[in-house]
Amino acid sequence: MGCTSPTCVYVTNETQPVHSLVETNFCLLSAPVLQRSRNFQWYWNSTKDQEQWQKYTDVENEFIEDAYNEKVTTEVEIDGNYIIDFEHLVQYKKKDLHKQFRIKRVQLDRNRTNVHLRQARFVTPVMLAAACTPLVLQKDPLPKQYWKLELENKIKTMADLVEDAALGIIKEGTALGKVHEARWLAKQLFTVKHFGNDVRAQYSRVPREIGETCVYLYTKESFWYKSVNDLFRKPEAVTIDQLKTCAPFCHLMHWYLKKTYTTDSVTTVYRGLNLNDEQRQEFTKANIKFTSFTSATKTRGNAEHSGNTLLIIHLNVEDQFNEAEDVICGADISAFSDFPDEEEFLIWPGSDFRFVKEEYDRAKEKYVIYLGSSQNDYI
Repeated sequence: MGCTSPTCVYVTNETQPVHSLVETNFCLLSAPVLQRSRNFQWYWNSTKDQEQWQKYTDVENEFIEDAYNEKVTTEVEIDGNYIIDFEHLVQYKKKDLHKQFRIKRVQLDRNRTNVHLRQARFVTPVMLAAACTPLVLQKDPLPKQYWKLELENKIKTMADLVEDAALGIIKEGTALGKVHEARWLAKQLFTVKHFGNDVRAQYSRVPREIGETCVYLYTKESFWYKSVNDLFRKPEAVTIDQLKTCAPFCHLMHWYLKKTYTTDSVTTVYRGLNLNDEQRQEFTKANIKFTSFTSATKTRGNAEHSGNTLLIIHLNVEDQFNEAEDVICGADISAFSDFPDEEEFLIWPGSDFRFVKEEYDRAKEKYVIYLGSSQNDYI
């Protein structure tokens, strides 16, 4: 199958260079990703059971919905070598037309809620600097390594960083077999690239449109946020190539949030974890540091659904250098998310915390560890 229109939302010529794929084959939506309404979910069913409908993933759904609304083609390819046929409402393997699954498009209730937090995002282990080797701790933190490698004493614009971030997403997605998902994510960044054309790449000058797009893409359920956090969770194994792939996006998102959003209105956040005794002891050390982006929730009830341990993190700790403000270690990003009921609060890499106390809740059969934000922030 092919597409002769320059506005086609997918690309089938795998021999083209990555940069060419981005610049020539992506159509730009008329409005930035945050300004459009999204109220439909696509499903697929591989059985005869009418009740066995399964959702397409977060980004797959966006990708399919874009193609459906643009009405440029009756088919679109998604990852896994699958073709979505809008005319006959089926999905089939690219090289096996006879193996077809039914698909459907359903309008969602605007008042829908997400009862449980996404496990991979809110319950996976939190990487602590205390668990790193002395050799790792002697090195500059990853954001500082990237700054020295790519930005220090160099003339780069925010538009350059956006392009680096988009190409990094495509490179990572291609390596993971998620090329179509990666192209959709990258396309959203190229939509706002022009907002950074005349803005020097500095810590405090991430344009709003770029920053918000980065945060939104991070909240999507995709390979990308996992790759970003893997970079920080395994600092001893990071290569320069990996740093160049993921760090541009991290730089844009981190400094947009850090210079734009504060924790003034959020005093306590929560995260559920599954920890063994040895892992739990790491959280009871006097001072600990979170090395990766860490998702927490503003609602205790959300975090208590999963895990055998509940972290209660108090954020209203006075800044010793500015008594009028609290220590800033993260930002409320729920407004950017497709899952606002999760009430996601993102703690950024390098945030320090001090251990307050530990207790055991017999009624809920759960350990509860209290932490307080601390002054030292190495980024």
